[in-house]
Amino acid sequence: MAGISGAGLGGYENPRWRIPLAKRPGYEFFGHALGGLREHLPAPYPVIVRTGRLGDAIDGQCVRRARRFVVMLDRKLSCDQAVEALIHEWAHARAWNHRLDRAAAGKMALEDFEAIAHGGEFGVAYAECWRTLVTRIVPGWMASLGSSKH
Repeated sequence: MAGISGAGLGGYENPRWRIPLAKRPGYEFFGHALGGLREHLPAPYPVIVRTGRLGDAIDGQCVRRARRFVVMLDRKLSCDQAVEALIHEWAHARAWNHRLDRAAAGKMALEDFEAIAHGGEFGVAYAECWRTLVTRIVPGWMASLGSSKH
């Protein structure tokens, strides 16, 4: 069975991890949530979502590039976990400021970075993301489920 060992990929690789989260079977709600955030709460720059190995204690991270944000989610997350991590990282993209650019460049202590990255601006953005999920995205999802039954 050629290719099963994941040769050239650093060991065994589950083929479903190569599929974007929004396209994986069972992750349809994640795709709906991502589309809803893009529609209802756009970030200052486009947000690209990728998956990868992030480690045991990290579900996601957000970094700013020149003209976009890249949200990286751990590829082992369940759909519900991925939506929660997406909400958190989307809030970072919405609340990004110049102080985070300095922190990302390594010019700031970790404690200071955490204080800025999860400060008041982030809290407001995080609340906006959750409110949008609950008041707009989930109702839209439920309506789509209802209309697909008829």
